[in-house]
Amino acid sequence: MPFHELVALIKDRYLRPGSLVDVATDVGLIFDRQEGAVLKHVNIGPMEKRQLNTMFLVWPRDDIPEPFSFANLGYQEDRETPFDVNHLSAVLDASARWQSEQAEGISADLTAGRV
Repeated sequence: MPFHELVALIKDRYLRPGSLVDVATDVGLIFDRQEGAVLKHVNIGPMEKRQLNTMFLVWPRDDIPEPFSFANLGYQEDRETPFDVNHLSAVLDASARWQSEQAEGISADLTAGRV
């Protein structure tokens, strides 16, 4: 799918038409959800290889499709706690589990055209 079609699809699925949305040639969406002491972060949008290589990757790659859908997932615990290896392990496990679930869901939505 060409870049402009990815932009149009995301605008159509997530945004209401308006003067700002209608003229946008690129779009990125950030969704944050606070659950107790945990902040879950989802950033999605269309991206071109040049943008990924210059903005995010330390070592640029040539094997990136053109264009593609970018997803950046974050999971953080926002509270002060004394260091405890078991607590750290539990947070990392929860983070990995949640990020994997989100990645699978976003991938399924994109594949089915639901974005």
